[in-house]
Amino acid sequence: MSLIDELIHNFEQTQGCLVNQTVYRVHSLKWAFAPLSGDGAKLRGGRFNPKGQTALYTCSDQFTAMYESKAAGDGVTLINPVVLLSYIVTCDRVLDAFDHPDTYAYFSGGWLLPNSKRLGWKLFERARQANVNAIIVPSYTKSEGKNVIFINWSADTIKVHDPDGTLSRTYGDRFDQLDSK
Repeated sequence: MSLIDELIHNFEQTQGCLVNQTVYRVHSLKWAFAPLSGDGAKLRGGRFNPKGQTALYTCSDQFTAMYESKAAGDGVTLINPVVLLSYIVTCDRVLDAFDHPDTYAYFSGGWLLPNSKRLGWKLFERARQANVNAIIVPSYTKSEGKNVIFINWSADTIKVHDPDGTLSRTYGDRFDQLDSK
């Protein structure tokens, strides 16, 4: 049984877990007006979503979000201005692959493979078919960091934390709390 088959089988047996926490994402200033859209991932594809499929990549802590976005820099290069956002999440049907001993090695080379062989994309498609709402995997840029990748989400499951309305004042009519579904 492949790791993907095992993860999906375990999810189907348990219906996954519930995530009730804050997650983080770094946005460029150019795209922070639609922080829940998933359009950037749809446009370019990602480690786990094929081009043309929306996904919202978040992290379980601020530091991992900075490293994942490369906003933390490497100590040599300058970084572009960014916005670090917090999201309040209550989401069920989450496939948690973080603690599986083979997850990191199995999916870490995904960027180097031809499109048809990208294992993260295969997991994404199988998870979508199984009605998974999110996948938790190790960060590939920061040890011990967790990525929470949303496949299906709504305004009821994930909310941008913006209590003072800063984003809506900054982006005006362009600001959209949920522009993906």
